Amino acid sequence: MAASANVSGFCSLSMLRGPLVTGYTTSMNYLRRRSVVMKASESGEFDREQITSPSQVSPSSTSPRTRLPTRPVTAESAQELIQELLDPEQFGTRGEAWFLAQLVLILLVAFPPSGLRQIVDVAGGCLLLAGLAFITLGGLNLGQNLSPVPKPRDMHSLVTDGTYQIIRHPMYGGIILAAAGLSLATGDEARLALTALTFYVLDQKATVEEEYLEERYPGEYAQYKRSGVKKLIPWLY
Repeated sequence: MAASANVSGFCSLSMLRGPLVTGYTTSMNYLRRRSVVMKASESGEFDREQITSPSQVSPSSTSPRTRLPTRPVTAESAQELIQELLDPEQFGTRGEAWFLAQLVLILLVAFPPSGLRQIVDVAGGCLLLAGLAFITLGGLNLGQNLSPVPKPRDMHSLVTDGTYQIIRHPMYGGIILAAAGLSLATGDEARLALTALTFYVLDQKATVEEEYLEERYPGEYAQYKRSGVKKLIPWLY
């Protein structure tokens, strides 16, 4: 009977050994991590109140926290802004016209007038016709100088008259205007996105072409550029 009791007690202790070891290991890990957190908290890198249980402790928890900078608007700062905006001595000298234009455009985007679609259609048609005109007249002005590649032909002569008095690359500009006009007239967002891509490509091509022209006509073409003739869009760009 005594031997049976001893065996039974030994088995009971063996069964408790696993949970006891696991509990002891968990407690020691928690105390070790708690110590790390306390040290980080004392150095100002961690908030000890964030850790209340072993499940909340993790290696990433000891890293410094990143917070977005906040600058709250107080009633006093709002009142100062209103006083500055209503100062009659500075009114009209701080770019208020740009703010009004911004406000009007935001309202128009949010609440477009009923007749705006017809206006856009007409504007698109005008841009399409203007673009086709620039393409045609630019090609006629170039004549035998016309080439599909940016590098000028060997028998090339510099052209700065006709449509080239309005923009330096009338054919490229005409393509852009025509594409934009067609996009607006048809209300096609995909065409409008492709027009933006076309603008970028032709702008880069024109830049390469001008490098060749400045090399071929170093003084004359530089003076032509300084004369104020825009690159692709008349009077704008």
